[in-house]
Amino acid sequence: MPGKETFKLVLVSIIFTISALIALPEIPFVVNSKLWIIDSAIGGYKIKIPRKDGEKVIDLSNFKKDSEIGESQKIIYSLKDGTSDNKDQFLSEVEKTIKKRLSLMGIADFSVGREGDNIFVIIPEYEDFDRVNQMLLGNGKMMFKTLKDPGGWSSDKAQEIFFDTGKWQDTGITEHDIQNLIYTIDPASGDSMMIISFTSEGRNKFYDLAEKNVNLPIAIYMNDSGYPFLMPLISETLLKNDKNTDPSVTIRYPKQVVEDYNLQLKNPLPADIVYVDKTIVTPPIGVNFISKYVISFVIALILISIFFVIKFNLTGIIFTYALICSISVFAALAKLLSLSIGPVFLSASILVTGIISSLGYLIFNDMKSGLNEGKPFDIIYYQVFGKAKERLSAPSIFMFSASLLFMLITTGRVRVFMSVLTVGMLSVILFYSFLLPTLLFALGRDEK
Repeated sequence: MPGKETFKLVLVSIIFTISALIALPEIPFVVNSKLWIIDSAIGGYKIKIPRKDGEKVIDLSNFKKDSEIGESQKIIYSLKDGTSDNKDQFLSEVEKTIKKRLSLMGIADFSVGREGDNIFVIIPEYEDFDRVNQMLLGNGKMMFKTLKDPGGWSSDKAQEIFFDTGKWQDTGITEHDIQNLIYTIDPASGDSMMIISFTSEGRNKFYDLAEKNVNLPIAIYMNDSGYPFLMPLISETLLKNDKNTDPSVTIRYPKQVVEDYNLQLKNPLPADIVYVDKTIVTPPIGVNFISKYVISFVIALILISIFFVIKFNLTGIIFTYALICSISVFAALAKLLSLSIGPVFLSASILVTGIISSLGYLIFNDMKSGLNEGKPFDIIYYQVFGKAKERLSAPSIFMFSASLLFMLITTGRVRVFMSVLTVGMLSVILFYSFLLPTLLFALGRDEK
């Protein structure tokens, strides 16, 4: 076998192995014998990538399951002031705000409703409950405060003063004076920074306040918290800046925290709410749906493989291997891109499998017809994968481009379907442009 084809075969094997390991759930691997003891697992990896704004974790431990086929979290909230005369109106407005916040957080799979005097939120089990709960409870209020007794300030007492709300007084600068909270990185130091974008009036109020508190701290409170979100010192350098420039402060919070506070600031709650309870909701399709689907899918693959072996002799096994490689790549990309598994995903995966099988049949049938006519394998191979390749590539590239476009301009379940189809068409293109040609050229020469 030529070295170039050997290299391609090795590359196919590497692609298949890596894809399969990514797609696999966590499978325990335990050996306990006299010779050695192994307590490990295959699959279900978590990859940690260090970044300036905090460690990024790519969780490959399992596929995300949407609320229709996976367990969900049902979170209950109620109004903080249960005796309000306008309770029904407030509940209705809070419900709208919660929906907007969840959408802006990037959570596509959620439902919000009313149960008596309570509001319920249902999100998939894989969503971060702590983040969602904190996001929904925050009322979006912001308050700048200064020390009641500036003479009592010293850096040694910073921690004591930080937690003592009695030492602070209101300044009149609130969320109404703020336009945006912007996370950025200082290019000189590499430190995380937060730019506070004021309104024109708010900026004037801030610099007036700063001039009276040079070398003193100010406290920035968020969501009526019992302690400040930030407690920066007003430096003399700040007052030398252009008064039309928004101030910035060094922070130790990750980017997501600043973005979440900014989202709350722009979408304040019309009334304060309190957390009541959280329960786990079983999926409406059934707890064993995924396992049943996998069994059905495997049976379908076996039947497809048997058909190709009967129709095209042992070269049909080559198609089966190429199909399994393509499905592994598809599953791996779906997990890497955090596509949630649900009816929409499963429908798109069946469509992709059908497209691959149809293309495989077209390719094998053309090659078998040429071989039966006595044409050399190399000429037939060139005709199918070279000269006539536009028959395969044109429809696939069109479907990929169309699904990518619709993925970018749509929302909800349509976007989920188009996202899955986009990834699926990448697997289809890989199938007919690399996986199948490589395996056929290397292993299928001697088969009629």
